[in-house]
Amino acid sequence: ESGPSLGFNNTTPPDEHVRWLREVNPDYLLVQAALVEHIALGMQECSSLERLKRIQTVSQQLTPAVRRHADAVFQVPIQQNYGLNEFGLVASRCPEAGRYHVHHEHCTFGIVNAAGEPCEPGEFGKLLITSFNNLAQPMFRYDTDDLAQVADGPCPCGRTLPSFADIRGRYRRLASLPE
Repeated sequence: ESGPSLGFNNTTPPDEHVRWLREVNPDYLLVQAALVEHIALGMQECSSLERLKRIQTVSQQLTPAVRRHADAVFQVPIQQNYGLNEFGLVASRCPEAGRYHVHHEHCTFGIVNAAGEPCEPGEFGKLLITSFNNLAQPMFRYDTDDLAQVADGPCPCGRTLPSFADIRGRYRRLASLPE
């Protein structure tokens, strides 16, 4: 039992989200990452949500600029996970160090360059995931289309889960058809 839950359509204009959030004044907010930016822009000119303790984002990545702006506006921790429709939850963002701790009981990962070789610490490359849970359709070294950064050394938080440092974004494979 986690308590009452309220929902709001994410296609509603941002000013309506702001009005609704100020009226409801929630303890927690589960929201698509892209909507955090719109709500934060709408909240700039009004008081923050007094009861808000944490924001959990889903669906998209928060860019560093949006995270900084949302942190300044909401002044609460913003939790972000990394997952894929094909696998479910893959990693959780470390609240202390900002890197992504991989749930290695469910999957393993690698970050490779264009030649398919492992990247060095600090380098960005293709994020490949191998799932341990999908027995009906095993996926080995599945190319996620995401560009991730190899972490350098153990996480400063002390957790020992394997981790990657950051996600830059998604690349797209394009194929051209003959005329």
